[in-house]
Amino acid sequence: MTLLDIAVDPALTFVMFWAYTTIVFALKHHLYPWAIALGPFPRECWHTGHEVMIFLSPDYWWALRMKLRLAAGAPERMRARLLKRYVIRNNRINLLFSLFLTAACMVFKELCPDSLLFKAVGTLALIRFVSRSIEIAYAFGRDVLQNRPSSTKLRKGQRIRLALLSYLEIFIYSAAAYIMLPTVSSAHEALILSLNVGTLTNVGYAYTPPQPPPVVALVFGQVFATLSLVVLSLAAYLSREK
Repeated sequence: MTLLDIAVDPALTFVMFWAYTTIVFALKHHLYPWAIALGPFPRECWHTGHEVMIFLSPDYWWALRMKLRLAAGAPERMRARLLKRYVIRNNRINLLFSLFLTAACMVFKELCPDSLLFKAVGTLALIRFVSRSIEIAYAFGRDVLQNRPSSTKLRKGQRIRLALLSYLEIFIYSAAAYIMLPTVSSAHEALILSLNVGTLTNVGYAYTPPQPPPVVALVFGQVFATLSLVVLSLAAYLSREK
């Protein structure tokens, strides 16, 4: 089962996309501090122009919705602390979810590579690759480029730790996506490919032999997410005084 097989199976992709969106919502909902920040979702927090993000990045969509709700519903004296804790916990749960999904892909690749189960889990991995790459690039880039004070009050060291964990996560979820490439024959090879592309040391390794456009897009997705995180975020955070 390969990336090209999945690309021509729209029914499975549709089902797994909404399954993934539901999983992401459940995780964000679980992390939300309901005991403190209750109340209806405020209409004034709706930002026109973000609607399309639910299709491009469910991770970003639900994170934005929950953070806006928290900012509007939490007591003012606790708002920054709750937002900071929510962002940090989201960062950790994202890493754990990517680890779990990648481990599942690797196990099913070795045990039942031609099964519907592997195809379904692989589709989830590809959806997560796109969704998390967009969220990481947009969220960290926006944090660096915005002019207004941060609502989370994260310190320099905390921002660097969040960026490093996200950098590690890119390697992990990219390996899960690469398992679906037609030229990757094992989980070990997928992990090596992710390390080569993610460290930008041997991106050409992914193009031996020459690959079709969907594979090229997958590789450049990891390169884009990595550069966005390293160049925009880590460099900016390290240059800050606090």
